Amino acid sequence: MESRDGIAKAQDAQARTRSGTLVAVVIFIAAYAIFILRYQHLGLALGWMPSAMIGWAFGWVAYQFPWIADVVAIVLELIAMAVG
Repeated sequence: MESRDGIAKAQDAQARTRSGTLVAVVIFIAAYAIFILRYQHLGLALGWMPSAMIGWAFGWVAYQFPWIADVVAIVLELIAMAVG
């Protein structure tokens, strides 16, 4: 049976992996959309390459520093409260 500390570390690793993957996918989709809108057919054909690199970089940062997602969420909440 695993110790509680080992289980907590495994759950933390899973949460970090999920958040990093989610950030990478969202950034990839947003960057790809920007490339398609900006460069039309060339962006559709070749925009996935820089989008994948940008998504990977943001996903890696979100995995390495999970507190950044919390900071972004707090900032977005503050903006929503100020506007609404």
